[in-house]
Amino acid sequence: MKAKWTAGLAVGALFLGLVSGCGAAGTAGALPEKVSVEAAQQVAMPVGDTFLGVVTPFVQTSIAPAISGILQTVNVRPGDKITAGQVLATLNTDQLQAQANQAATGVQVAQAQKAAAGEQTGLTVQNAQAALKTAQAGLNSAQTQGQNQVGAAQKALAAAEANLSKAQTGTQNGVTQAQDGLAQAQDGVNQAQSAVTAAQAQLTAAQSRTASDLQIAQENVTKAQDAMNTAQTALQHAQQVAHSSTDPGLLAAQAAYDQASIGYQQTLGALQAAQSDKSVSVAQAAYDQAQSAVQAAQSRVQTAQSALQAAQSGKDVQVAQAAVNQAQQGLDAAQAGAASAVKSAGAQVGQAQTAYQTALNNPALQVNDAQIQAAQASLQTVQTNIDKGQIKSPIGGYVQAVNAQVGQAVGPQGGFIVISSMNPLQATVDVPEGQISRIKVGAEMDIYVSATGKTYRGTVSAIHPALDTGNAVLDNGNSNYPVDVLIKQPAAGLLSGMRVEAHGVNPAQKVVLVPANSVLNIRNGQGDAFVVQNGTARRVTVKLGQLTNLQSVGGADYPVMSGLKDGDQVVVQGQNHLLNGDKVVITTPVAASHG
Repeated sequence: MKAKWTAGLAVGALFLGLVSGCGAAGTAGALPEKVSVEAAQQVAMPVGDTFLGVVTPFVQTSIAPAISGILQTVNVRPGDKITAGQVLATLNTDQLQAQANQAATGVQVAQAQKAAAGEQTGLTVQNAQAALKTAQAGLNSAQTQGQNQVGAAQKALAAAEANLSKAQTGTQNGVTQAQDGLAQAQDGVNQAQSAVTAAQAQLTAAQSRTASDLQIAQENVTKAQDAMNTAQTALQHAQQVAHSSTDPGLLAAQAAYDQASIGYQQTLGALQAAQSDKSVSVAQAAYDQAQSAVQAAQSRVQTAQSALQAAQSGKDVQVAQAAVNQAQQGLDAAQAGAASAVKSAGAQVGQAQTAYQTALNNPALQVNDAQIQAAQASLQTVQTNIDKGQIKSPIGGYVQAVNAQVGQAVGPQGGFIVISSMNPLQATVDVPEGQISRIKVGAEMDIYVSATGKTYRGTVSAIHPALDTGNAVLDNGNSNYPVDVLIKQPAAGLLSGMRVEAHGVNPAQKVVLVPANSVLNIRNGQGDAFVVQNGTARRVTVKLGQLTNLQSVGGADYPVMSGLKDGDQVVVQGQNHLLNGDKVVITTPVAASHG
C-alpha cells in the first residue's frame, strides 16, 4: 500500500510558471525550485483493486457473570491491556457469605451429632475390634504352629526316606561288591591253579634239562681229555725228531697241544657249571609257592561267599522302611491336627468380624454421615457461587467496552465487558461480490493502516460465506463479502477499529510504486518523471504498469516497470513546475512506504 502524500511546499517562481513544456532546458540563473521527493524502493507487484476495511480482533467476546448480582467493583476501563485469568470485576457477595456461614454451622452441628452417636458405639466397636485382633492372632498362631508341625513331620519323613534310599543303595552296592569279590576270588583260584600247573611243568623241564646237560658235559670232558692226550703224544714225537726249537713240525705240534689243553679246560668248566646249576631248586620253590597261592585263593572264595550271603539278607533296608512308615504316619497326624486347629481359629475370626461389622454399621452413624455430606455439599455450592462473584477474563487482549457501573445489577443473561484478542492481529476488508472469486485463502496482501502510516504484509485467512448487503446503497448498489487477512509481522500500536486499505500482491514480481500524479506526459504506457541528482532535476522516461489503488483515499499509484531503480529520489510534489536540468531544493522528503 502506498504512503499518503502530505501537502507539499513546492513554490515556483512566477516567471518559471509561464514557461511552457517540461522538456526544455532549465533557465540559467533561476532560483532553485522547492520540491518533495520519495526514495524509490522495489515492492511486490500490486494485483487487483484496493479494498477498504478495519483492524478486527481475532477473538472478541462479551463477558457476563455466572450468577446474578450487584457490581461491587469494576477493575478495568476501555483500552486496558489484560491477561487471561485477570479479575475484571466483582459482585457483592455479602448475602452469599452469610449463607456460607450458615452452611458451615450446619456442618459443625452434623459433625457434633455424629460425635455424640459415636461415643455410644465407640466402646462396642473397640471391644469388637479387640476381639477380632485376638481371633486373628489365634488364627495366625494356629497356622504358624500347624505349619511348623507339618514342616517338622515332612523333614522327618524326608530324612527317613533318605535313609531308606541310602540303605537300599548300600545293600545293592554291598551285593554287587560281594559278587564282584567272589568272582575275583574265584579268578584268583583259577589263576593260582594255572600257576601251579605252569610251575610243575617248569620243574619237570628243569630236572630233565639238568640231567641232559650233565651227561653232555661229561662226554665233552672225556673227548677233550682224549684229544689232549693225543696232542701230547704228537708233541713228544715232534720234540724227538726236531733239529731245532724253531722246527716247523715242532711248532705245529706245540700249537696243537696248546689248543687241545685249552679245549679240555673249557669242557671241564662246562661240566662244573652243569654240576652247579640251581634251576631245579628255583623251579621247585616256584612250584611250592604256587601251591600256597592256590590255598590262599580258595580261602578268599569262602570269605567272599560269606559276604555275599550277608549282603543279600537286606536287614538295613527293612529297618529303614519301618522308619519311613512311622514318619508318614506322623506327617498325616500333623496335617490333620493343623487343619483342625486352623478351621477352628478361622471360625472364631469369622464370628469376630461379623460382630465388628455390626458395630461399625450402626444406623445412627450412617444417618449422621448423610447429614454431614448434605451440609458440606450445601457449603460447597455457596462457596462456588462466592467464587463466581469474581468475573475473570478467559483470554488476554484489550478491553473494548465496559457497559455497566458499580452498583448496577448484572447477570448471566447479558455481557457487560467486551474483550478483544489482538494476538494474532488481523484486518477484515470488504470485497465486492464480483471480485470475490479472485480471492483465495493463503493469498498475500499488503495492508496500509492510515493511523500508523505503515504498510504490513498479510495473508488471507478466511472468506466469510455470508454476503454483507448492509452497505449496498452506499457502495453503488454492490454487496460485499468480508475477508479476514492475518497480519504476519508484529504490529505494535494497532487497535481494533483502525481503518485499513488492502490489495493483493505478487511477491515474485518487484516494481517501484509511485503516486499517479508524479508521472507527467503519459502516452502509450510511458511517461516522464523527475529524479533529483546532486541538486538537479533530471527527467527520466518510465514504463508504466496498470494504474492501481484506485479506491485509495490518498490517490492511485503507478507501478513503474522500468526507468527507476532503488534509491532514486523521485519528485512527488513540485514536479509540474520543473524543467530538465533545473536546480532544486528538497524540502521535507516523503519516505517510501509502498508494499
